[in-house]
Amino acid sequence: MDLPEYFTVTSNNQYYNHISYSRIRSCTGKSTLYCSYSLPLVSTVSTSCISSLYFNSKQDVHEHCDFRFLMNVIKPTVEEIYDNTLLVYKMNTLAFECPNKHKIVKGGNFCFIQIPCMCSLSADYLYIPKKIKKCTNYKDTVTVLHPINLALIQHFFDSDTYSSILGDTTFTKQINIQIPSINIFSHSFSNIIAQDHNLHLSLKRIAQATLKQKTVLYPSQNLINGDISMDDSWLDLNTILIISSLCVSALLVIACIVLFNKIRILTATLLLLQKIPRSQSLSNPSPLPSFIYKHLATTTESSHVQSIFNTHCNPWPFVALSFTMTLALVIVSIYFFKKLSNRNHTKVVLEITNGLSCITIPIVTLSLCPSDWDITAPNCIQNMKISGTFCTRLHAEFGNFSIININTKPEVPIPEDISINPYTARRLKKMFGTPFFCHVLITHHNYFTRIK
Repeated sequence: MDLPEYFTVTSNNQYYNHISYSRIRSCTGKSTLYCSYSLPLVSTVSTSCISSLYFNSKQDVHEHCDFRFLMNVIKPTVEEIYDNTLLVYKMNTLAFECPNKHKIVKGGNFCFIQIPCMCSLSADYLYIPKKIKKCTNYKDTVTVLHPINLALIQHFFDSDTYSSILGDTTFTKQINIQIPSINIFSHSFSNIIAQDHNLHLSLKRIAQATLKQKTVLYPSQNLINGDISMDDSWLDLNTILIISSLCVSALLVIACIVLFNKIRILTATLLLLQKIPRSQSLSNPSPLPSFIYKHLATTTESSHVQSIFNTHCNPWPFVALSFTMTLALVIVSIYFFKKLSNRNHTKVVLEITNGLSCITIPIVTLSLCPSDWDITAPNCIQNMKISGTFCTRLHAEFGNFSIININTKPEVPIPEDISINPYTARRLKKMFGTPFFCHVLITHHNYFTRIK
């Protein structure tokens, strides 16, 4: 309901934004529009509802889009969305009149119909005449495709049940969908306020209430008028006041007991101080002290610290810790040294991207410069899949992919299984669930170029 009028996206699917019709009118041109203003673009890394719909990312659509539940707003109608492709709402029967034959097709609540050229359509009180220009469907058959309400399914079913279904998936037969009954309590209060528009409800909250077998209030005036009472588990105002009064009374009783105990202790202390007689400091003289220095006998026992080190300190843990730290430092140094040394080599890499993220995977490493190799890019890359759990590998079949040395004419074999780390494998599995593109690049001194 709050989607923008127009959505703009760059040719490389890296940036997007939306634009209004009033701003488009200020541009000039026919096939290509030239605008005098600068439009700020948003990176596709920052997803939104409209960008998720465009890139067909069903998980992001479920997270960012707020679908609404409207009652009694869809009326029987027919809309043309493509050339010779119609979107049909709530039509029982559709009659087609073609030059060679007449055909009656069963309609539905929500379906796509591809009609042949030079055919007219009659349905209930609607009539669509024959289309002469821009006709691309020269078949004699009428094709009926049934889409699926993925937004509704995502609120009631687990993701495993619709893992192979995207937003534009269609079926030749209507899918049987059974969800719990949605109980909506509607109350008419037209005598209080007159409204000429239908209220819309949140689909997410309706799904949550339906799964818990609760009633959806439409609108909230039902609760105010007393038509619907709250559950018995909720406390009313009188019960809340009684419980609050009992809690305050209990706290006051505890405070009185604590104060009474402190006053009793203070009173007993004052009584004892009054009965203590004055002390006679000179009646009983103490004996005179004597200060005679005596030499301490020397012993041959070791100090306490030296005893601890001699008896309790085992040097082998420190030796093992030093060896482990040295070995780890050597391994890390070798890893970074190899990574920096291989950075300037010539490599043929596979780039996989879906517009939101990009992953580069090395295929082969070449010993010479790029000018010493004759590389033919594959015309197709198919059967891509991930195998393994810890030792993960990417399997891909490259069609007509060859790498030949110009000087010695040997051909470098192309591996079908490429070793990758588990993190990259997890990213690829997530990317394979969305539309993606593959390119073969060559890199030298950390500069990339596409192989044509």
